Parts: sequence; structure tokens; C-alpha cells
Amino acid sequence: MLEVREPRDNKVLDYIECELTAQDDGSLALIIACFSCYQKTGRNEQLTLRQTHRHFELDLRRSGELWVNPKNPQHIVTLAGTIHLTEAVTCPVCAVRFVIDNSVVREK
Repeated sequence: MLEVREPRDNKVLDYIECELTAQDDGSLALIIACFSCYQKTGRNEQLTLRQTHRHFELDLRRSGELWVNPKNPQHIVTLAGTIHLTEAVTCPVCAVRFVIDNSVVREK
């Protein structure tokens, strides 16, 4: 689960459920929806970030924890850990640039 925050005032805007998969070569792939495309058009543009192309780390200290969505308590997710992606990623559809630090998405 990733938290999306407003770049100016750090206010929580939304939450993005993402998928983390192991690749055949042992690396990880993170599949997320572009938060900007979703907010502007309602479209769920999928972005696949592979460790072999974009370096990111998975901190396993929170692995297995249950996360309850503050906006919808019925939405409960088991965390794989905490994601850190310091290299900016650009959405190919809307061109927004963002980073993920401590499982928080911030526009660059």
C-alpha cells in the first residue's frame, strides 16, 4: 500500500494498492496505478517498475502487518514491506514525475 501526498503541504490525498512480484531472475517488480491519471481522469494506468531498470528497495520490517484504510475500514491489506524508490519515475501517459520514499508517493 502506498500513500499519496500533496507536494506542497504534505496532506494525504489517497492510497494506492500495488502489487509486488518476484521475477524469474530473483529481482522484484512493482506494479502500481498512476495516481495522477486516476485523480484527473479516473483511469487506472498501470506502471510496472522492475528492479533491473529502476532501483528500488523493499524493507521487510513491516512485512506481514495488516494495514486498514482510514477512508474505508473494510479495505484491509497485508503489507509486503516498505518501498523506497529514490529515482524519479515518469508516467508515460500524463508525464507526471514522482518518487516513492517510505511507501509515500510524492510528485517531483
